[in-house]
Amino acid sequence: MMQAQEAVSCIKAEPQPITEVDIFISTQRIKVLNADSQETMIDHALRTISYIADIGNIVVLMARRRLPHCDSQENVEVSDPSQDSKHQHKMLCHVFESEDAQMIAQSIGQAFSVAYQEFLRANGINPEDLGQTEYSELLSTQDMYNEDLVHFSRSENCKDVFIEKVKGEILGVVIVESGWGSILPTVIIANMMHAGPAERSGKVNIGDQIMSVNGTSLIGLPLSTCQNIIK
Repeated sequence: MMQAQEAVSCIKAEPQPITEVDIFISTQRIKVLNADSQETMIDHALRTISYIADIGNIVVLMARRRLPHCDSQENVEVSDPSQDSKHQHKMLCHVFESEDAQMIAQSIGQAFSVAYQEFLRANGINPEDLGQTEYSELLSTQDMYNEDLVHFSRSENCKDVFIEKVKGEILGVVIVESGWGSILPTVIIANMMHAGPAERSGKVNIGDQIMSVNGTSLIGLPLSTCQNIIK
């Protein structure tokens, strides 16, 4: 979010030429066309979208592009310093202005959610019948869509937890968006209330991603919706 706000500040500090565009969102790609000529200006595979934010009437879209060579280290993210240049990415940041900024951001989140459902069905699995831990086991037999998904292919990284609390007592977690870097955009635990039910349980930690609550998937949902589900 800090990077997204910085991008907006840069645009406002040095006004850029404004081009009217049409944005097309699907479960495969996000394309931006010049509204007049219909020429493709931006074309990103959905899984390369790392972050999306709506700030007032501004939409900030951040995408990773793999670099074939490591000629420049500027704006480069390295997933593992021990890996060669094929694992380096450049972060691209696009800024749009629209009265429907929130709807656009939510639509991209919905596209991720639908892509997740389609991924399961493509493997002959009804999403409603599959637990999150079982999904991680399925991933271990598939080609990884993105380096980030390697994490979810390891069963030790996914667990089901049961947290006891008194009726009316808050769970005691602070969540933030985890970003859109994989097929599983959801929320992450940023903090826990001291002596709250979550901390007392000892079963969750700061940094854990929450994939579902009481059987309700949080994947691809806006932060506010996830907060309400947790409440």
